[in-house]
Amino acid sequence: MMETLQIRSFRTQDFDAVRQLWGQFSGETFSTDPQRVMIAKQLLTDQLFFVGEIQQRVVAVAIAGYDGVHGSIEALAVDPQFHRQGIGRQLVAHIESAFRLRGCSSVRLQAAPNRPDIATFLKRLGYDPDPRLSFQKRLVEPESSPEPVPTISVDGQIYLSAMRDEDKPALVKEINALGDATGYLSRVPYPYAPFDADFWLSSCRLQSTAEGALPNWKMRSWAIRDAQQRLIGGIGLCNFTPGEKAEIGYWLAVDRWGQGIMTKVVRELTDFAFREYRLQKIYAEVVTTNIGSRRVLEKAGYQLEAELRRHFFRDGKPIDGVMYGRVSPSPD
Repeated sequence: MMETLQIRSFRTQDFDAVRQLWGQFSGETFSTDPQRVMIAKQLLTDQLFFVGEIQQRVVAVAIAGYDGVHGSIEALAVDPQFHRQGIGRQLVAHIESAFRLRGCSSVRLQAAPNRPDIATFLKRLGYDPDPRLSFQKRLVEPESSPEPVPTISVDGQIYLSAMRDEDKPALVKEINALGDATGYLSRVPYPYAPFDADFWLSSCRLQSTAEGALPNWKMRSWAIRDAQQRLIGGIGLCNFTPGEKAEIGYWLAVDRWGQGIMTKVVRELTDFAFREYRLQKIYAEVVTTNIGSRRVLEKAGYQLEAELRRHFFRDGKPIDGVMYGRVSPSPD
């Protein structure tokens, strides 16, 4: 009897297992930058990146997408040791349920012509061959130059610039040094492992590529650097819609606290975003007890707008928060 299959969303620690499965069965290639491709799939597929595991072993992967009308299954793979046990059928059913919740009207996928076994499998699940021709046009060459995240001078001693792969050691060190203060960073895992840094740096790198270029991308991230270009913090805009609004988030190395750096950085990036991205509003959601961050926002011209009860969750526990906002001085 087969052990129970657990289907869940992809997590960063699944990277190696998923790469092996997906690279073995899909037409995609990871030869140039496997991590960048996988990060793109996770971040750009509306949480439709699933793995199936048995006894904590990843044995299957499924990646899907949804354009608001049609759903698509982009990759589906099952470990050969677990073939003919209904795992593929369960994954497809899970994706279909996710599509129904989104109001999806139909599902499409493509199978290689040299895989009649896949065609037979899909027909058994109720999928019919689509007589329409499939066309393809490459929009971006694989080695195209990235669009850089702009460098911003804060005060001649502090700069904002793109995150770099060589920032990894400092990133791991400084975030772990925050200790209990990481409880204020609802989206940052703790302890902060090297793979967490790999994931974040890959995400930042994607933001500077054609796939991640504004206005299609919903995030922009900067490293905070001192005059020697050392990483001392991070700041970014997420839930980002140019011409409308964005959420701001940030952190600063412990040994730089109390020097007024974060207030200057938040104020400078806010003004930059209003000017360059035509944002009408920037807001921040902060844990209620994070007094330091609240003072930073207030000094940077943000106003308290709302109380957010049980808004954040850390280790499954709800945490109250507050929302601050600042509007553009010159709305379009």
